[in-house]
Amino acid sequence: MGTVIGQSVGIDISEDSLEPHQDWEEMLKGGLQTALESQTIVFAVTGVSRTCTHQLVRSRRAAFHQQSQRASYVGDHPEFRMPESVWRKPDVRLKWINAIMASHDAYRYACEADISYQDARFILPEGTTNFIMLEYPVREFLNVYAYRACHMFQWEISAVMRECRRVLLEAHPWLEPYVKITCEKTKVCEFQGWEKVEGQCTLPWAKEDNRRFKPVHHRIG
Repeated sequence: MGTVIGQSVGIDISEDSLEPHQDWEEMLKGGLQTALESQTIVFAVTGVSRTCTHQLVRSRRAAFHQQSQRASYVGDHPEFRMPESVWRKPDVRLKWINAIMASHDAYRYACEADISYQDARFILPEGTTNFIMLEYPVREFLNVYAYRACHMFQWEISAVMRECRRVLLEAHPWLEPYVKITCEKTKVCEFQGWEKVEGQCTLPWAKEDNRRFKPVHHRIG
């Protein structure tokens, strides 16, 4: 997994600033929440795929600063993230490695032929790794975590969210009760996808008959 570094910007929620966090806890429990929208948390994330960052940037009330493939050369052999499910199947893994090497050769050849970086990047795989900064208002991060850290989501984005939580709580451990997946609060499976949750999520309430959303017309194996 990649690396996540977190910091607070314009937010004073240290152990010494509140006695004992009365104002913040009032807001987090449902009181006047204006400050939760105006105070910001920033995470620096490295080593994740473009597939992952394409999902991360779909949050509407957040800001993102992503490494450019348009204005910079990403290397003769760009780092690539391969899912474990692919790695475990040697025949599939070999085809992927061959395809990755071919795309990297084509990228390098295009750059050496004076094709612009912004055009050469079209051949790079979605699994190419990059750097991104995530900037969330406190309230938005809590909402994004509650949704995106679900065990049923794509493994990489779920892992990023959990690492964000880890570094945030390392700095501000009193926030622990508030940074939860929705189902951890409700004890009902809140996953809204078409996949079957049993056998894929290890949480005890992840059962088909305990889901809030029960797909009828569409299912994914």
